[in-house]
Parts: sequence; C-alpha cells; structure tokens
Amino acid sequence: MTVVHPNAVSGINSITVQTGNSLSIHKADGSLIRTITGSTGVTTFATISVGSAYTDFAQGGGINIGLGASISNGSGNVLTFGTGGDDRATIDASGNLVHGGGSSRSAVGGAQLVQVEGLTAAAGFSAVRNSNDAHGPYISLAKSRGTALGAVTVIQDDDDLGAIRFGGGDGTDIASEGARIEATVDGTPGSNDIPTRLTFQTTADGAAAPTERLRITSGGLVGIGTDTPVTESGWGNTLHIHTAASGSNVRFSDGTSKGTNSDGSLVGHYTNDLYLINK
Repeated sequence: MTVVHPNAVSGINSITVQTGNSLSIHKADGSLIRTITGSTGVTTFATISVGSAYTDFAQGGGINIGLGASISNGSGNVLTFGTGGDDRATIDASGNLVHGGGSSRSAVGGAQLVQVEGLTAAAGFSAVRNSNDAHGPYISLAKSRGTALGAVTVIQDDDDLGAIRFGGGDGTDIASEGARIEATVDGTPGSNDIPTRLTFQTTADGAAAPTERLRITSGGLVGIGTDTPVTESGWGNTLHIHTAASGSNVRFSDGTSKGTNSDGSLVGHYTNDLYLINK
C-alpha cells in the first residue's frame, strides 16, 4: 500500500493506493471522498452531488440532486428519499415503504408494506380522476389462494376478499381495532363468479375486538343483529332485525325527542305480534 499526502491540494489529506489496483482519496479530516477499484470496475463515493445544492447526510452517504433533493442510505440498510433537505420517504430493510417520516410500525392488523404517517391532516390518501366520462377513482382489494406473485388461484367460500380496519392509540400502541368493514366470499366461486357478502363490525366498550352488527348477503338480504338474515316463505323480505331481548323494534324520533323519548316505535316478535306505539 502506498500513501501520498498532496499538501498542495486544498482539502485533501491523502491519496492511498491499495493492493489490487484500488485508489482511495480522503479529506483533511480523514473521511473518505472516493474509492476507485480498477480490478472490478467499481467506483465508491461517500457522497455524490448533482447540481449546485448540498445536503448534509447525517444518516450516511447518498446522492444530492438539485436544490435539497436527496437519496441516501443510513444504518440498517435503509434507503431514504428527501426534498428540501428533509427526509420524506423511507424503504427499510424489509421492503416496507414509510411516507411522511418515522419508521415502519405495527398498526391495526400489523405492520404493512405501505405506511403513511404525519403531523397534519395531509397524513392520508387521496385519489382524483380527471376524465370526460361518468367514472371516478377507486380502491381495489383482491385475494387469491396462490402462493406466488401474480397468482390467480381460485378462492373458496368464507375467504376474506379485503377489509377496511379502523383503530387508534390506546396509550400502549395503535394495534387495537375499533371497527371494520369486510368483504367475504358468500358461496362457491367460479370463472367470473364471486358471490360476496359485506359486513359492518364495531367494538363495544370494554371489548378487545369488533363484533358484526350488520350484514348484506350475496343475495341482497340485510341482517341487523343477525349473521343469518332469512327470507320468509313466499314473501322475499330483504331486512331482518334480530335481538336477544324480548322484541325487536324500529324507533322514530325528531331533533327534540332523542333516546328513550321516541315519538313512536314498531315493535315485532313480542308474543309474535307487531305493535305500533305512538307517543
């Protein structure tokens, strides 16, 4: 190894020629500026600047692009993208993408491949479609029973197709689930045929998980308080209200008569009769 100290070159402390045709250039403080390895054709830079701006990579080496934009690699094999001199998005060693700052963490349902976190109302998603037709933007959730990327293996009855989960901080973490809207296979799927039911679930005070409150079956039946809404013989009803108490009821009230002071009620299955109660 040969070390050259070019005192006439400002800011450079040494140029080191390693065995194997390796050339290293260090700054006055001894930190690496660049390494060139001739045997492999690999050139290593501590930092690359494209344009006139400079970004201080406190977390590790990287690429400066234009006025404050950056791509950098810190400890733990993390890739960080920044603008205006601040970190904006991170891809961690597991491939999780965190947008808005912070690191990947377990939320409702566990840590996800994509996480959005922030300190303002901007910490969310928006989709805008501009087209001269009647169609709008959408979110697509899909499921297959395949075990490889791109699989289309047929699903089965009672498989979950996707869910929207709601949760919040409870002083310990943000893993507790408060409510859920879920789509589930409701029959036997086939080519271009996926019978599906939709359920709405909420978590009661003191409970640890949500409970189903309303269901819309693949046949269009609606059940409130029951997961098996039925069709009465010959009538073809679409709404089934069930309660474990002595009777189910539909209550009506206006803005001045909420809660127990209802204006009227339809009470059913109380001694198998239907009552209209007018207060």
